[in-house]
Amino acid sequence: MRTSKYLFFVRRKKNEKKTNINELMLQSGLIRKISSGIYVFLPLGVRIIRKIEKIVRKEMEKNNAIEIIMPILQPLSLWKKSGREKIFGNELFKVLDRKKKFFILSPTHEEISTYIFSKEIKSYKKLPIIFYQIQTKYRDEIRPKSGTIRCKEFIMKDAYSFHIKNKSMKKTYLKIYNSYINIFNSLKIKFYIIKTESKKMGGNISHEFHSISNSGENYILISNKNNIAKKIYIKKIIKKNKNINIKTKKKNNFVKIFLIKSYKNKNYILAIIHKNCILDIKKIKNYYKDNTIKLKKKKKLKNIFKKKNSIIIDSQILKMKSFYIYKKVNKTKKIKIHKNDKNILLREKYKIKKSIEIAHIFQIGKKYSNKINFFVEDKKKNKKIIKMGCYGIGISRLIPSIIEQNYDKNGIIWPSKISPFKVIILPINKYKETKVNKVSEKIYKKLKKNNIEVIIEDRVISPGKMFFESELIGITHIIIINKKNLKNKCIEYKNRISNIKKLISIKKIKKMIKKKLFF
Repeated sequence: MRTSKYLFFVRRKKNEKKTNINELMLQSGLIRKISSGIYVFLPLGVRIIRKIEKIVRKEMEKNNAIEIIMPILQPLSLWKKSGREKIFGNELFKVLDRKKKFFILSPTHEEISTYIFSKEIKSYKKLPIIFYQIQTKYRDEIRPKSGTIRCKEFIMKDAYSFHIKNKSMKKTYLKIYNSYINIFNSLKIKFYIIKTESKKMGGNISHEFHSISNSGENYILISNKNNIAKKIYIKKIIKKNKNINIKTKKKNNFVKIFLIKSYKNKNYILAIIHKNCILDIKKIKNYYKDNTIKLKKKKKLKNIFKKKNSIIIDSQILKMKSFYIYKKVNKTKKIKIHKNDKNILLREKYKIKKSIEIAHIFQIGKKYSNKINFFVEDKKKNKKIIKMGCYGIGISRLIPSIIEQNYDKNGIIWPSKISPFKVIILPINKYKETKVNKVSEKIYKKLKKNNIEVIIEDRVISPGKMFFESELIGITHIIIINKKNLKNKCIEYKNRISNIKKLISIKKIKKMIKKKLFF
C-alpha cells in the first residue's frame, strides 16, 4: 500500500494535559462523529475492527461455533412474547413499516435465535451446538457518551449455545469463558472478571469482563492478587438516608463508604462496611496504631475514587458478588461493631477503579425456550426443553479499551496483532535522493513479496509530518531511510511498542523478514 493511494484522516493534537481517548481516536483518523452516539469508522478504524474480528473468529472456531447472520429487524411480537419489550423499555428502537406493523432494531438476538432454531432443530443428535455472529446492534441510549464506548449503534459479537442438559451448557460456558481470556490476552488488554447478575438477559449465572478506563461508567473493586473483581453499582443510589431505591432482594448488598484521614502520614483510608454496621473509629486507630486518624466531612463519591487511598473491607462484603453504595460518604459517626467478629475489617490490597464492560456471558437456561416452546426429543422420545447460553463481546468498545492501555504522548501504540499496518517505510526526501528512493522501493517490494502488511510514504510531505502521523496512528514497525545512513549502508529501525531505535544493515532486512519479526 502507498500513502498516496490511501486516505488518512489525521488531525493535529490539541494541547491537553490529560489524553482523552475519544479525542485520540478522532485525531488518529479512526472515527468521525455523525450525531450523538453515531460514528463512522474510517479506513484505519475498519482495519483495526477486522483484525479484532479475526482474533475473535479464531477462538470461536476452536469451540466449533458456526457463524451466521441474523436480521437487524426483528418482529416486536417476539419481544412481547419473551416479556423483554417492557424490560428494555425506551432503549428499544421501534420501526413502523408501511403495513403498520412494528419491528425493532436489534439490541441483541436471544429471541430470534431461539425462535429460528426451534424450527430447525428437532433432535437431541444435533446438540450441543453454538452459533455466533458479528453484527451491528442498536440501543436508544438516553445519554450516549465517551465516543464508541456508549453508542446508539455499536458492533458486537454475540453467540448462542443450545443444550439438552445443564451439564453440557456449563461445559460450553466454561469453554467460552476461557476463550474470552485468550482473546483479551491476545489483544494485550488488562482485564478483570466479575461474577454478577444477569439482569435483562435472564438466567442465574453470568460473568462480566471489564477493562480499566478513566472513560468508563462502572466502578469495580479490584484485588491485586488476581484478575477477579467486584462490581459497585452507583446508578440506583439514594441521596438521603431514608428509602433504599433498589429491589428488596438486593437490600442486603447495600454498603456504606467512609473517608478517613491520617494526619500523621497525610494519607487517606477508605473503609467499606455493610449497611447494617456502623464504623468503629477507635478500632481503625488501633489497627493502624495512629491516634491522628479522623473521619472527614461528607464528600462526593466520585471525588473520593480519584484519590489514591488505602482500602479496608468489611469481611461480609468480600462474600458478595456486587454491591450498591451511597452517593455521599461519612453519613454517620456512631460506633458499632459486628457481634462475635474480631476481624470485621480486613486490610487488603484493594483498589476502586472506573471500568468499561467489554464482554458479558450468561447461563440463561430455559427462559426463552419456555416462552418460544423450543424443545427436542431425547433418546427415549421424551420432549425436553432446550437450555441456552449467551456470550457477547463489544467489538467497537474494545478499540477505546485497547487504546487507553496502549498510548503515549505521541499517539496510539497498537499491539502487534492489530496494528493497522505491520510496517511503515519513511523515505526522507524520496524524490530528491535517487538512492533513498531505490532502497526504499526495494525494501517495500521485498516485504510485499513476503505477504507483510506494509505501507510506504510516497507523498511529498515534510519528515516531521511523516514521523508525526506514523506514531500517532501507532504502526508497530517503522523503517526510516535517509541519505546519511545509506552512506554507511544502514537504515534506521524503530519499534513503536518498545520504543527501541537502532541502525541496522540493509542486508539484515532479509534476515528480519525470515525471522518473521514483522509478522
